[in-house]
Amino acid sequence: MDLLQSERHHDFGAYIDSLDDKLLEITGAKITSNIAAMLYMQDQIKLATAFCNTSIQLTLHTCKANSSSSKKRKRVISPSQLRDILHRQEFVKRSLTAKAVSVAPGVTRVDNPSQFNKTEHAAVVMGFHFFDKPLFFGNSPDLEISQSFLLKDEDFRPNSMLFNGALIHHRGNKLDTAAKLFKMSKRTPFPGDDEASGHMLMKVMADNNIGHINYRQGRRQEAANHFARALRTLHAIDESFYDSSQDSHFSECLIVTLLNLTTICIVAEDYNKAMVMCQDILSMKGQAPRTGDFDVSVAHFSVGRIHHKRGDLEEAMKSYKTYLQQAKAQLGTYHPFVAAVLYSIGQVYFDQCKYQEASRIFLQSLHIRKAIFGNVHEDVANTYYSIGRTLHDKEQHGDAMHAYQKALSIQKNLFGTMHTDIVTTMCNIGRLHYKMGNLEESLAVYQEITQIVQTLLGHEHPFMATVLKTIGLILIELGKIDEAMESLTTGARIKGEFTLTCSHMALFGRQYSAASAA
Repeated sequence: MDLLQSERHHDFGAYIDSLDDKLLEITGAKITSNIAAMLYMQDQIKLATAFCNTSIQLTLHTCKANSSSSKKRKRVISPSQLRDILHRQEFVKRSLTAKAVSVAPGVTRVDNPSQFNKTEHAAVVMGFHFFDKPLFFGNSPDLEISQSFLLKDEDFRPNSMLFNGALIHHRGNKLDTAAKLFKMSKRTPFPGDDEASGHMLMKVMADNNIGHINYRQGRRQEAANHFARALRTLHAIDESFYDSSQDSHFSECLIVTLLNLTTICIVAEDYNKAMVMCQDILSMKGQAPRTGDFDVSVAHFSVGRIHHKRGDLEEAMKSYKTYLQQAKAQLGTYHPFVAAVLYSIGQVYFDQCKYQEASRIFLQSLHIRKAIFGNVHEDVANTYYSIGRTLHDKEQHGDAMHAYQKALSIQKNLFGTMHTDIVTTMCNIGRLHYKMGNLEESLAVYQEITQIVQTLLGHEHPFMATVLKTIGLILIELGKIDEAMESLTTGARIKGEFTLTCSHMALFGRQYSAASAA
């Protein structure tokens, strides 16, 4: 008697009691993975983590027992525990708000900012994509129990459960654990004939996600290696394995992989290669119907970035606005990607010295980011900083100072005191105090900067020489000649003297001149 027949006879208990230890483990692993996936979709990450850890434990125990020559099998789940898990799944299903699930990156339209999870404080890495939808066992988590999991041994997919666990740990910012589980999902094959198709796509998804994690951790070359490995896997897949529904999965994987490689090329300033890949992505419109060609449209943003980096501001603006129109239509107004492209448009206006337009667009981006993420978020701090820079150049010094102080407060809340973004913001605050004639306040800011720079870069770094020169010149204006000479002399002894090169500026990632206060 199968589970469906058992349901009809209302004999769940007897059926579960009849399962051997192996099927109890497999069934328990599938159900807990489904529950974890449903909780993940509701942003209940702590609860999802607890269920995913149970699923991983059962999955790994089953894999180990299957590979063992011993006939004895240690029981890790009982029939009563499995019945309890079934009841929990029913409870979660009743509260489930997200009805649609997908293997590929999904498109979530957001017209209300309360739909977003606000626990993530890291900046949105625009241009990078990862596969963020969990895998369910059965067609949908909101179907009847008989359809929500399968009991056949050959339907056991340990790599899918490990993949789900990795997603949940990724969302919980446990990046090392997530990367480890993604790697394990690559090494654990599908049984049977799926090795040639499904498992290879799983490898592509895992490599893209590992690359995304590597990039967030600052390991850009490792990220590039994983994206390149994903592309090689896709090239190795014989597309004749796929029917029409699976073709879209393949196309989505290819689009996401090319988008990630495009971003790596832009960061590496290989703009020609990045542009070729963008054109390849745009030519794939219509091949990824499940995501409404959203991933294809992101290539317009990447094209805008390439033009922006090259200094082709008019072309950059055209591409950004093309993507903005599509993003609003597909995602709604309150979405991180909409805020990100608005921010990029504001940067173009700033580079064109159109400060009024830049301020207006930055404020729109700020409104969306605060609505989505709250007040303490890296993207909110970055937007306040850019508003400050724009008002600074408009010589609206009071308003600029207010924006800088807001940015600095958020940065200190997020990073503590030792961070390059904090140095950047403080340098502009010091410069602004100088322009406003507040020499003592300007001096105090630059002196605090020396303490941070010494910790981050060392006392002999050329940037320290620049800061010491600025301090010396302010001291001269204050009539403190002896202190000024000491500061200037110390700076002069540092290699590079008073020169701040482009490579040193790149450490701080924003436009400013600490020496311009002089």
